[in-house]
Amino acid sequence: MKLGIFGFPVRHSLSPKMQTAALRAVGLDWTYELIEIGPEAFTLAKLREPDWRGANVTIPHKETAWHLCDTRTVDAAAIGAVNTIVVEKNQLIGHNTDAPGFLDVVGDVKSRVCAVLGAGGSARAVEWALLGAGAGEVRVIRRTNWTAEAIEACDLVVGCVPPDAEPPPLDRVAPDARIIDLVYYQKSALATAARKRGLQYEDGLEVLVRQGARSFELWTGKTAPLEVMREAVRHAKDRQLEPS
Repeated sequence: MKLGIFGFPVRHSLSPKMQTAALRAVGLDWTYELIEIGPEAFTLAKLREPDWRGANVTIPHKETAWHLCDTRTVDAAAIGAVNTIVVEKNQLIGHNTDAPGFLDVVGDVKSRVCAVLGAGGSARAVEWALLGAGAGEVRVIRRTNWTAEAIEACDLVVGCVPPDAEPPPLDRVAPDARIIDLVYYQKSALATAARKRGLQYEDGLEVLVRQGARSFELWTGKTAPLEVMREAVRHAKDRQLEPS
């Protein structure tokens, strides 16, 4: 059986190494490939070819994929973005594992004042997850409102923007604010800003693992080997950061 990930660019993705390691750990000889395709040519036609079981979808295709799926789960329909597709009897079923995968990492958010930086498919999933988990307040901060005042007193800030996107000033967030960045494959501008302010910062590596584990279970029906997946992405990230 075949799996893959659609994106543009997508060559930096650690999902192939993570998912291949997980497949081997449970005894499945499936493949998982990179499918780099630009927005103007994006299609899911490949998934209707023989032997395809499903795929992940990443930037910038999550919202377009939502429209191209035959059906969507209730969660994916509400979020308006799809990051996981399961092929069932030649039907493309759209899921969103970004939201529950994020909650697996963030934990209890009740009463927290949250800021979501960005407005794409990942930001929609994080906003929906936080609201559903009972966050006290959720502010979605778009570039048109990229100010220190917009995130004043926030104690959870979630970055859903590319690594080179300069964040709004962090000098007015709560002093014990937790910064979670969905970027995992390189040092981001948000990471630099958070560390300069002495704030608690976490990159997106564990979010990648948790959403990937949920995708894996949808495709295979098997329990995801979390530690195998975690080790695979850590090792792959270390290799990426080695000097050439």
